[in-house]
Amino acid sequence: MGQGTTSVERGIRVREARPEDNRFLIDLSEQCPMQADTSLLIERSPDFFALSNARGSSWTAVVEAGGRLVACASVARRPAWVSGKRMEMGVIADVKVSPDHRGRGVAGQLLTHLVQAERARAPAVFAGLTAAGNQSIDGMLRSFGEMLPLNRLATFTSYELLPLIPLRVRKDLLIRPATESDRSVMVSLLSRFHRSYCFGPVFEDGGFEAQLARSPGMDISSYWLAFRGNVLEAALGTWDQSAFKRIRVLSMPSSMRLAVESLRKVSAFAPLPKLPTVGDVLRLRYLRHAAHLPGKLDSLSALVRHCVNDARKREDHFVLFTCADTDPLAGAVRGIPRFTYRYGLTAGCNRPEAQPLLEAIGDQTFYDDASLS
Repeated sequence: MGQGTTSVERGIRVREARPEDNRFLIDLSEQCPMQADTSLLIERSPDFFALSNARGSSWTAVVEAGGRLVACASVARRPAWVSGKRMEMGVIADVKVSPDHRGRGVAGQLLTHLVQAERARAPAVFAGLTAAGNQSIDGMLRSFGEMLPLNRLATFTSYELLPLIPLRVRKDLLIRPATESDRSVMVSLLSRFHRSYCFGPVFEDGGFEAQLARSPGMDISSYWLAFRGNVLEAALGTWDQSAFKRIRVLSMPSSMRLAVESLRKVSAFAPLPKLPTVGDVLRLRYLRHAAHLPGKLDSLSALVRHCVNDARKREDHFVLFTCADTDPLAGAVRGIPRFTYRYGLTAGCNRPEAQPLLEAIGDQTFYDDASLS
């Protein structure tokens, strides 16, 4: 948790958010869209804290000025694999400053408060994300690094997989939702696969159950499984977050806008779903916790294609699959129509004792769960 209240300048204070701040934090989120190559507004009604809590054990700091909240930032900690070791990692997210308080040093004061609070806790590696083209947030995180060194470690691509046409799915696999009888074998597959990633999630020893408990709308049947005979070859989770998080398109690159407009015109004469345009709320599901047996990427690809076909039946705009640019998992989306959205992962540590952990990371494949952004 955070550490009480810190006065940063006259008339302004930083404190830990309280449940009664929920409405103000929702309003603040709507004032702070993600400004990047593609600009998006993330609506957090009715519960701002639902997404924060989904990231792990979390707390949110807010800046109060003139009787209203003008900035916030969240910190969460969760179990993760770092350089092959199971430990706790931190995530910095929800960095938001109201437009009329930008350029006044408010964000720096807020991040200083976070640093001071987290320095009192156990050493940990921390990660933050910035969308490609988001100069303001990227600069904010780098100024935070003047106190604790930050390094850009990886670039991720979110593949917005478009259900334009029915995709061919291999017939030699049995694809079905997971049931309670699959829990043990599925958790074993998820555990073995993700421990090879830096920042990979922990599924064993109750980790799977903990993730479901903090993921509203997910249960074991949210996972699709691919069997060959009696062997589980791949697993893939799906998550519909529309009950507590919605994404609205504010702007997009001209090339993407032209492609969307062209396809929307064609859909008037052909059996194609309408793609979202500026102003629309996106209908989507996140694909998360992808895993497969060694050499069975093609089985995971079959699950991804199955989920895209399922999105077509539901008339969703797309499903979202994310991985690092260096990750072989990108091969699972080969041949599927898509748009892409890129962002960077930056990492640092909360105390000098954690610096060796960061330096030991080296050349590894990184994991990030885009559904938690």
